[in-house]
Amino acid sequence: MDDQRSADRRVSLHRRCTGPVPARPQGRLSRRRRHSRPAHSPRPQLRAAGAAGPRPSRERPSGPSDCARPTWPDPHCARFQGQFIPVACGRPCRLAAGLLCVRPHRHHRARSAWRSTVLARPRSRPRLRPSATRNPGHRVNICQLLGLGALVGVPAATYAGYPALLWAVAILRPRPHLTDPNHRPFVTVVIAAHNEAELIGAKVRNVFEQDYAPGKYTCTVVCDGCTDDTADAARMAGDERLQVIELPRQRGKLAAIRAALPHAGGDVIAFTDANVLLERDALRHLVAPLADPSVAAVSGAKHIGDGPEATYWRYERWIRTLESASGSIAGADGALFAVHTAAVDASPVAGAADDLLISLRAARSARRIVIAPEARTTEPAFPTTSESFTARVRTTSGALFALANLPGILGPSSGDLWWKLAGHKLLRLAAPPVMTAGAITLVVSARPSRMRASTTMWVFGLSLAVLSVSASRALGTVLQVAHYAMLANLAALFGLARFIARRPIDTWTPVRPTQPIARV
Repeated sequence: MDDQRSADRRVSLHRRCTGPVPARPQGRLSRRRRHSRPAHSPRPQLRAAGAAGPRPSRERPSGPSDCARPTWPDPHCARFQGQFIPVACGRPCRLAAGLLCVRPHRHHRARSAWRSTVLARPRSRPRLRPSATRNPGHRVNICQLLGLGALVGVPAATYAGYPALLWAVAILRPRPHLTDPNHRPFVTVVIAAHNEAELIGAKVRNVFEQDYAPGKYTCTVVCDGCTDDTADAARMAGDERLQVIELPRQRGKLAAIRAALPHAGGDVIAFTDANVLLERDALRHLVAPLADPSVAAVSGAKHIGDGPEATYWRYERWIRTLESASGSIAGADGALFAVHTAAVDASPVAGAADDLLISLRAARSARRIVIAPEARTTEPAFPTTSESFTARVRTTSGALFALANLPGILGPSSGDLWWKLAGHKLLRLAAPPVMTAGAITLVVSARPSRMRASTTMWVFGLSLAVLSVSASRALGTVLQVAHYAMLANLAALFGLARFIARRPIDTWTPVRPTQPIARV
């Protein structure tokens, strides 16, 4: 009875201000509206259950104009949640302050025309939020998703997504280049050597055995601070077409190439390494694409005997072939490449890779760098893991120093070079640090459990085991490839650290093969 009298008193106070009270909407209330009423606020009873007498009228109240549209409060309001109390159209009522929202929300005024109809309908059961699942321990947070994406998505985009994009572009928008097999420009072959007395004689003889017009090419050997008899061995193996330049101290490969440019009198300059053997027709196939005016440089195809490095270079040749079919490749290979003499720019840059810098400088005016798959070269594999690791660090840091010296090469003015450099060079260089950060994020954000702890320890143990063992034939092909991939990623991290610390590698140590170089 006390509750009924309190409700009647409130209705009477409200009627003095706003007029008749509209009837409470009929129908079964939803679960949310029945159970969301605060405990301290009892539900007003506008009409006692089972009471006799006529029901309240649903007609529009005959009060002031500003209160002509009685509305129901928003069910999400913190004060009137679950209470069905008529509210005036936004005007505060001091007499019925316990019934009305003194400072109504903005949506109270905006939706007053249809609120009474909408709120009268029974609502469906609300959906459970993702955080209200029954097993909160199996939830995946955002850190785990980011770590998993960095650990899996970046390598997938680097070694699968980029080749798929190249394949699609090569099929949908092919860009073949002109190849003239009868093109015979005058070529100057430049060899930069440092303490290569054991190999320079065979290299010079290999150059002069080329299936090319004898009067159409010469050879220049630059001895970069050699302390052995490299110059004498080169002179003994050559003839009148050979020129030997001796530098008093070692200044780096790019400086040695720069010293040979004033002595190059041909139309084309071909650069090759001292530890590389050329096929008999390599020079002829190398200069054939230079008959196309849009081609600025041509790269040869490097082959290595066997092992994980040979598998990597087979993949690299396939990528370069797709790049060449769709436009330009992302830089030439230093084993053998040719450039127009007028386009050669060997200005010294500390720590920059000579092959990438010279070829990109020649192609920065929207010209192309293509590959000649028939211009085959053979190069020995690194005999030890330490030498392979040092060479990979030098290659990574050299590529970064070269790209930093060519800021415009990553813009649209370079044609299709910018996105191929981003996919071929930058994405590979960024993959190791991103993968490392993703692995650390997964380990830190994971909940302590036996399965996750054992899996993490197993992965790190396997990685350390593969890195600590040299890539020998006893490991097997799969472990050899995994070892070389991890070694390349670790070398990329060290090369990136050298680039950030501004510690360039200007000099190089020649590779000493454990067995004679054999043609593939």
